[in-house]
Amino acid sequence: MSESNLLPPSRFHEHFVSTNRLFEHGFERWVFLPGMLFGSLDRWWGAGGGRESPHEGLDICYYRTAEDTICHLGEHAHVPVMFGGRVMRIIDDFLGRSMFVMHESVSRDCDHLYTVYGHTTPNLNIHAGVAVNEGEILGTIAAANGRGHSIASHLHVSVAWVADTLLAEELDWTMMSDRTKASLVDPLSLIRCPYAVVSRL
Repeated sequence: MSESNLLPPSRFHEHFVSTNRLFEHGFERWVFLPGMLFGSLDRWWGAGGGRESPHEGLDICYYRTAEDTICHLGEHAHVPVMFGGRVMRIIDDFLGRSMFVMHESVSRDCDHLYTVYGHTTPNLNIHAGVAVNEGEILGTIAAANGRGHSIASHLHVSVAWVADTLLAEELDWTMMSDRTKASLVDPLSLIRCPYAVVSRL
């Protein structure tokens, strides 16, 4: 049985589209460049090239409308939490902040399920220790402008089984790349949203 089959269905896509009123803009499906996908070894920004390690999650940035127009989410899009749980840690990343949320009701053996939301601006009421309900807004996508990177504002989402012995202060992106501490899951296997992969925009 695959790891995604052990997980409850996620309504993240529905919450994201609804809270950002994307259907009012003609939302039809998400659009991803290959480098945005889980496990990719390619960069999708700047001049392209390779990543130092496989992509730990999914980058959400663009969507296609029914009129076949590709739109950019942009900064300030609201970020809902995938499942109910507890915010365990918030750290800086190269575009904004990353929020680590533990889903206490979803576990296997000695692991808990975590979702991580990168490149965000957390809401003022969101901090380590706070409990959140499924679909609750954690914050917004952070602005990439002025950060010195040739990359569009976007949301990075990672999903992982994390050992329950791990301390909150150990939660960071180095830990997420350590297969002895975290077992990554492809977010698309849970989100199950309409999408297309394109070679260029």
